[in-house]
Amino acid sequence: MRYSFKAAQQRYTLRAAVENVANKAYWASAYGGYLVQGAPRTFKLSMTVGF
Repeated sequence: MRYSFKAAQQRYTLRAAVENVANKAYWASAYGGYLVQGAPRTFKLSMTVGF
C-alpha cells in the first residue's frame, strides 16, 4: 500500500506491506544444500521524503 502527500513544501510517501499474510510455515529455498525456512508474518513500514 502507498500513500503520497505534500506538506510543508515537501513530498512524502508512506508505504506499508505485509509478507506471509496467512503466517504459514514453508520452505523458502535450498541454499548450499540446506533447507531454509520461510519468514513468519512480517509487517514493513517506510517513509520517503522528496526535497
